[in-house]
Parts: sequence; C-alpha cells; structure tokens
Amino acid sequence: MDEKDLFALFALALLALALSLSTADQEFLLTQQSFSNALAIESAVKGVPAPAGPENVSWPYVSAAAFAYSQAASYAGAPPQFDPGLLVSVLKALNAAFALASAAAFYFALRQFYSREASAFGSAMAVASIPALGIFLSGIAVPSSLGLAAFACAAALLSKGLKESAKGTAQGIAFGALAGLAAAFSVAAWSGAILAFMAAGAGALAQAAYSSFRKEGGSLLPCALAFVALGAAGAALAGFGALPAADFSAPAASFLLFAPLAAVALVLALLKASGRHQAEFPDVFALAFAASSLAASVFSPAAALPGLAVMAAFAVEGLPSALGGRIQATLATGLVAGFAAFVFLSGFVSAEVSGVVGALLALAGGIAASTHGGPKAKEMIGFAFAGMLAFASITSALLLAQSQSSPVAPELAAALSWMAANTPQDSVVAVAAQPEMVAFISQRKALVEGVPEWLLSNQSSAALAALGADYLVMDYSYFDGIERMKNQTNSASVRIDSFYPVMRFSSGDYAGYWEFYSQGSGTIALLPIELSGQARIPDAALITPDGAQRTVPFARFLLLKDSDGLIARAILPTSGYSVNLFNAFFASVPGLAKAYPAGEGVSRVYSVGAG
Repeated sequence: MDEKDLFALFALALLALALSLSTADQEFLLTQQSFSNALAIESAVKGVPAPAGPENVSWPYVSAAAFAYSQAASYAGAPPQFDPGLLVSVLKALNAAFALASAAAFYFALRQFYSREASAFGSAMAVASIPALGIFLSGIAVPSSLGLAAFACAAALLSKGLKESAKGTAQGIAFGALAGLAAAFSVAAWSGAILAFMAAGAGALAQAAYSSFRKEGGSLLPCALAFVALGAAGAALAGFGALPAADFSAPAASFLLFAPLAAVALVLALLKASGRHQAEFPDVFALAFAASSLAASVFSPAAALPGLAVMAAFAVEGLPSALGGRIQATLATGLVAGFAAFVFLSGFVSAEVSGVVGALLALAGGIAASTHGGPKAKEMIGFAFAGMLAFASITSALLLAQSQSSPVAPELAAALSWMAANTPQDSVVAVAAQPEMVAFISQRKALVEGVPEWLLSNQSSAALAALGADYLVMDYSYFDGIERMKNQTNSASVRIDSFYPVMRFSSGDYAGYWEFYSQGSGTIALLPIELSGQARIPDAALITPDGAQRTVPFARFLLLKDSDGLIARAILPTSGYSVNLFNAFFASVPGLAKAYPAGEGVSRVYSVGAG
C-alpha cells in the first residue's frame, strides 16, 4: 500500500463520516426501532433484564454499545445514574465508526483484485447507498451497523485469502479461516449477514471450481471451504435462526444507481463467456457474488451491499474494454450522464423536469465523448462514468440524510423531560403509542396495553389506574392516529377528524382562509381564521378527496393550540366523540389532573387518580 492508497482511504473515511454525521445535530434517535434497541442497551448498562422487545437485538451489538457507554461515562466523569443523552451520543459515534470501518474494509477487499480507482469507487457506492444510510446515519441504532462492518472485514479477509491461494501460498487458507470467523461474528450481530455470507460463499466456491477446471494458479478450494465451513459452524453456534423474510417495502430507488453498473457487468460477462474477452481471476467470484447479492436484496437490501461493491469495481475496471469503438463510448457516456442527472435532480424538481434535463445532459455527454480521441479516451470515459454515478449517489445520500426528522416533537420532548425530572422513578406512565420512545426519554416505565381502549371509552380514571398507570401522557398526534386506534379497539362509533395547518390563501375566493388537511381522511378544511384562532366569518368549507364540497359552521371545530398559542390542530368531532381522548383535551375526565404544562400545550402530562 502506497501513499495513493492512503489518500484514497482518507477520502473514503471523510465520505463515510460526512454521511453518517450529517444527522448528528438531531437531539434524539430517529426511529422507534432505535429507541427499542436503546432500551435493551440501557438494561445491559444497568445489569437488569432487558424489557420485552424485538428478537433481533443481538448480544454483540448490545454488549458493544453498553461497553462503549461505560467507557464514555467513565471518561466524562458522568454521574452514576444512567444518562440517556450520553447513550444517544455514544450510539451516534458508534455508527460513524462502523461506517468508517465498512468503507475501509470494502476498499481493502476490492484492492486485492482491482485498481485503486475502481476499489475506491466500489466502496464509495456501497457506503453512499440508501440501504447503508438506513443503518449508518447518526441517530439510527440497529444491529446491522455492527453486522455490516464486521462482514466488510470478513470480505477483506476472504479476498486476501483468495489472492494468496491463487499465488499458491499457504497463507490463503489461514485468511479464509479468519474470514469465516469474522463472517460468523457478523451473523451473530445481525441475522441479515447470513445472506451476505451465503452470497460470498457462492462466489468463492464458484471461483474455486472454475480455477480448478481451468488449472489456473494455486488451488482456491481450501480457502473457500475454510471460509464456508467455519462461517457456517460459527453462525450455528451463535444461535442463528431463520432466514430474514422477503421485504418488498424497500424504496424502489435503493439500488437505482447500481443499475448502469449491473448492465456493464452483464455486458462484460457475456463478452467473457463468448470468448471475445479473456476471463481473468477473479471474474467468476465477482459475478457469482454480485448475482447472489442481487437475489439477496429482496430479503435485505443492506446484505446485498458487499456483493454490489464488488460488482461496481468489476464494472468500472472492465468498462474501457467493453466500450469498443467510439459509438459505444458515446452512447454509454450519454446514457449515464442523463441517468445520473435524472436521479440527482429528482430530489429537487418533478420527474418531468428531471427527465428533460437528464435527456439534454445525455445529449451533451454523448457529444463530448464523441469529440474526445486519443489513446486514453476510453479510460477517461470510464472515469467520467464512475464520477457521474458517484456524484449522483453521494449528493442523493446527503439529500436523504437532511430530510430525516426526529420522531419526537419539541413539546412532547419537553413533557417527557419534565416527567424525568419531576416524577418518582418507579412511576408508570400510560401512553397510546411509541412506548419505547416515551420510556427512554422519560426514564419511566411505559404502559401501552389497554390504554387505546381506555382513551376511546368513557371509563373512569380508576380503570386506567387499575392497569397500573400513575401518569398519562397525551399528545395531539393521538388525534392523527385515531383511525389506527379505532381499528385496534373496534371502536367504529367514534368519529373525530384531525386537521393540521398547511397554508394561508392570500388571493382568490378563499383569500384569508387557512387550509387544514386531515391525513386520516384526506379531507381539506378551509377555515376563516387567523392562526391565533380568531374567526372572521361563521362558516368553514370541507373538501373531500373526491372533490365534493360542503359548508359547515366554524363553531363545530375545536382548536388545539401549542405552547405559543398557535393552532396546531383543528379537531372536528362528528359522533360518539365524548370519549376520554376528546375530554382530556377539551373537557375533563374525573380523576385526571393536568400536571404539565401550566398553560396551553399539545403535549400534556396528567396524574391518574387525582382528586
């Protein structure tokens, strides 16, 4: 490894850290799954049994995070009581470290076979992909971050083992064995890594069989078998369960920028299979690994990343030879220029505008490629191909990262922080949703079972106290999720619609009206008010999703104001609405006393059994 490799690693490290830390300014974790995992880590820090939660919170991840927290607390001189804010900071730092380790390990793995440019490109495409962002962003705490980093290290060891075996050295089997152990650890940390392990094992065995058939170099079979045998045995000992279920909910754009690379890899495979191009080591490994990873992406997009990184490097390395004459080079450059521009611009403008601009840039790119000649033309076109895809991937990743928002609204965060500071530590707080988030921030036990049923009933507070609740957290988001609660509790008779403010009309027939929108019903409400709540005329308009419009008295709307006195929700009760959810905000429930806040607010804490 020379200084140019070090520079490539430095650039990849900066990329990985920039992407991972792009959401580091968020105060809380970003997903409910992350809060659930944080509770398991908190339990490990305290040395108490973990609360009931998802089965995929692995002991390697929990142990690593708990150890990191303990070290950070010791270094910072933190007080003996658990600090949830410190754990959030530790989890952000761990994600950045795992992203950096993955980028470096992918580069080492690819560098065994490909040029530094192709290796850097493959690593960058992997860490800047949408699946990678979904596990490495600061504020996301999932075991797959450790699992993917561990498997990237396994891939680096396997590549080194295959390379040494091809040269006929005895070190190949040792590296293969170490790769198998690293893969087993990755599976123990994250069940989805079994798919990456199977894909890599298929690639290694396929390359070993092909090389043996062609009698090329040393035998790769001992290295491949050591990797597969030790990896499988270790995964079994770690208690690996069933394969992940197929997940078709991943965004269609998850691997959009890998599509041109897959097309190039397919062309190269056909050229090599037909004998027009010479097949070289490790072509079979790369193609089998990539094909298996594409199949695995249906089950886990993140598990496909190691194989797709290999495919990216393979495609870029072989692109100059696949371009053929100037016509092919012109077409390839133009198509990729247009495609990359379309993907990048789709984050800013409509698909139609993105398509038009992409088509114009495709034409410009093709013209530029057609006018470039000389012996280095194909190589320069290859660099342009990789550069455009990398630019589109990285900028799209940054846009996606910046679109992330905290699931904890400021007023709810303030209410939960008040609970943490002002209620007994053994208090039980009743919530209708997001119990993991409430429990982590408030540092109180959260009760959700039976609470939605109570909210959509007229039962007294004694029924809530009988469930074990000392406090009740109410949030305006409960009105937005009322349809979910109705389905959960079979309370079809309750009809309450919740509208949030969208915009104020400054001209036209509804000049001066505020538009409110109901996410549950899709209905638009046009209210003749200032956002402070003062009505100017007595009627409001409702527009249903099918375009039907009717007028309703403005007095039927009840306005829920935030701590600044501005309307956060307009509530329209229709029938069966006199239930505890409604009464807690707009009337009263015997036995409930508001403890926080003192004035207006969309997030409230009630003591149960008061009075």
